[in-house]
Amino acid sequence: MSVDSFPILFPFFFVVMWVFINIVLAKLSGWMELAKNYRSTKEFEGERWNMRWAKINFVDYKGCINFGSNRNGLYMSVIFPFNFGSKPLLIPWIDILTIEKKGWFFDYVVLNFKKNPNVDIKISKRFWNKILNSIYIPKDFKGEICDK
Repeated sequence: MSVDSFPILFPFFFVVMWVFINIVLAKLSGWMELAKNYRSTKEFEGERWNMRWAKINFVDYKGCINFGSNRNGLYMSVIFPFNFGSKPLLIPWIDILTIEKKGWFFDYVVLNFKKNPNVDIKISKRFWNKILNSIYIPKDFKGEICDK
């Protein structure tokens, strides 16, 4: 590759690397595993919160996740351009296990899933309560408690 072709080829390599890195993060975080069991194929209808923070296993999604809730479950999607390899999810409430934790700066909730016990999603407790209140689930809802 000559130096003259670099400006022409750089955008191509950048896009390929961007897509590749997003797919690797979706795999490492466990998002792809969740999608095997909870992929949403329909347009989501319900209350939504856009560009929220979550930590999935060890991958931080800072302001990249859209959440939603309705009677059917918890909806999650990754915003464009970070969504390569991350299909939208709709996780039934009955499959969600919660563990409340205390952090240095805020309390948070760890969500775990019956069909994917190796995937943990950490969100703030305050935001979790907002999700639960949106569908009229009592604040003391804990799903099924698991010791972890």
